[in-house]
Amino acid sequence: MTKKSIYVLVFAVVMRIGAVHAQSPTSSPSPSPQANRIDDKVDTLDRELKLTSGQRAKMRTVFEDQHAKAMAIVNDAKSTRDEKIQKIHELREATIKAVRALLVGDEQQKKFDELVAREKKYPR
Repeated sequence: MTKKSIYVLVFAVVMRIGAVHAQSPTSSPSPSPQANRIDDKVDTLDRELKLTSGQRAKMRTVFEDQHAKAMAIVNDAKSTRDEKIQKIHELREATIKAVRALLVGDEQQKKFDELVAREKKYPR
């Protein structure tokens, strides 16, 4: 399997909550595609969970960390494909746990659990 195929596989497995929304064009330089995806994840969670500004900032950090770790896994030449898939699965579960820990109140946590369950049932 090529590095590109593994990269595609990793991003199919990495947690993706919510729909991807197109960004309106601006006159300023465009952020990287990954930054847009992270913003989309945070925006989706904000819409669904009514996050505070502090929660938004912390979640953005969690997703940036997840991306960096996922890239390290993808670029690890010593690991087999199956090992990489297992590591990505573990990273996904750790990310879910980290995001859930940022939520306050039963309502946010319950709604987040529903989003995660829906994503597991209907992965993209």
